[in-house]
Amino acid sequence: NVTIYYPEAGRAAASALAARLAAIRYVPEQKPAIHLLIKTDELDLHRVNIDVPEMDVGLHYGAAFVPVYEHIVQSLSASRGKGIVILHGPPGTGKTMLLRHLVAQVPGKKFIFLSLETLDQLAAPTLLPFLLHHPGAVLVVEEAEAVLRK
Repeated sequence: NVTIYYPEAGRAAASALAARLAAIRYVPEQKPAIHLLIKTDELDLHRVNIDVPEMDVGLHYGAAFVPVYEHIVQSLSASRGKGIVILHGPPGTGKTMLLRHLVAQVPGKKFIFLSLETLDQLAAPTLLPFLLHHPGAVLVVEEAEAVLRK
């Protein structure tokens, strides 16, 4: 609560100030996060804050990848952005690091992460209705090669 003390002659200025103050909203800063898909009795999400690496995309992945990365960020940032992005490569080549960096570049999107333990949910009839409750979310499938091999 804010109390404004003013002389009678300052009523209009105080009212204007009160209106401007009323429009201010406190929004706590949130760290970038991924949302792990978990299965208990039903599907649910567990928010996990992540540390974002400082990264020069061109230095880590090559200059040719920079426009590709910028396109991915632009596509995911669009309010109705859609598509499929596949990050592939041997273990240890930086796919997870790039994903963590990407999450921070697209703060308005919810990234739903399917781990190896929850990959079986891709075929579950409950996944599609669950995802419909999270419009605009980005579905991340870790180790998608395991799914493609089946």
